[in-house]
Amino acid sequence: MRDQSAAPRTSVSRQVLASLLSAALIVQSAGVAFAAPFTVFSKTYNGAQREDASAITSDFGVLSASTTWALAVTNGDLSNPAVPKVEGAKVVLNGKRVLGERDFHPDVARDKRDLKEDARKIARDQKAVADAQADATAAASKYGADSDRARDARSRLERARAALRRSQSDQTKDEADLARDTAEQSGSFSVPLTNVRLADVLKARVEGRRGSQMTLGVVGQDNQPPVLTWLTPAASQVLQTGSVSAQLKLTDDVSGVDPATLTITLDTASVLGSFTALSAPTLNATLAATLNVGLGAHVLTANAKDKAGNAATAASVAFVYDVPPTSNAGSAQTATVGTAVTLNGGGSTD
Repeated sequence: MRDQSAAPRTSVSRQVLASLLSAALIVQSAGVAFAAPFTVFSKTYNGAQREDASAITSDFGVLSASTTWALAVTNGDLSNPAVPKVEGAKVVLNGKRVLGERDFHPDVARDKRDLKEDARKIARDQKAVADAQADATAAASKYGADSDRARDARSRLERARAALRRSQSDQTKDEADLARDTAEQSGSFSVPLTNVRLADVLKARVEGRRGSQMTLGVVGQDNQPPVLTWLTPAASQVLQTGSVSAQLKLTDDVSGVDPATLTITLDTASVLGSFTALSAPTLNATLAATLNVGLGAHVLTANAKDKAGNAATAASVAFVYDVPPTSNAGSAQTATVGTAVTLNGGGSTD
């Protein structure tokens, strides 16, 4: 017969299981650190001469449009002050203008208008100088260099040249004003976005000196961590086979679970490679694997972060692989009531 002084293995396994469950609960109650911003698009645009700039179209996608979005603007290079800032930019997202020159510096637009007027004046004065030069040459040829008409023509030529010099001086001053006001622009700021979609088209036209640059980023807010749930095995399940079907469900509302942060361990060993591969951030996925375990109690633990860096609460499930005992008391016997019967349990296993 079974030796009653020896505790069955199943009881021991369940005691271990209880302690593992307690440890799992401690892990799940640990504090969660929240992050907020995450970037779905970032591109650095280079400035060009004012009339040479052209619109650049960029496509990007988001997993969920239902959050707070902003266009993050970095003018110049915050780590390298030698990189000049752009003078301004026009940015259109999904057909709606979200950034214009007035968002940069109130005086930059005025400086650029002054420079355009300077260019018109210089062109006009250059024509006046050319015309006066022709008149002076003609008067000297026809009436003589010392004639009154020739002297009047030369006087008009000098006045035209003086006007051209003033226009060129104004242009030099306005270029310096533009450079100063551009340098004084904020190095970084953000603009709220209200029209982010799952698929987005962003067009940017950047104006500035050659070598200037600006970086645009589309940034979302995500304050909710992902949720990890073990679908199988069930908590405290006692299995009678060493082949375990494991299923892990991942969910996240905004930025998506980051595959690079996912960890899955069986007891203390990583078994991530045994599960369905998660190749890209996702809002909802179920990963599956078939694992082989030895007799005894085990714990599966999973953890991950989303693309915003929010850490999930570790998900743990404890289970036991235990083979039930078999009983073999020998061959069947027929006995009269009151007669002693001897049972041979040598064939039993546990």
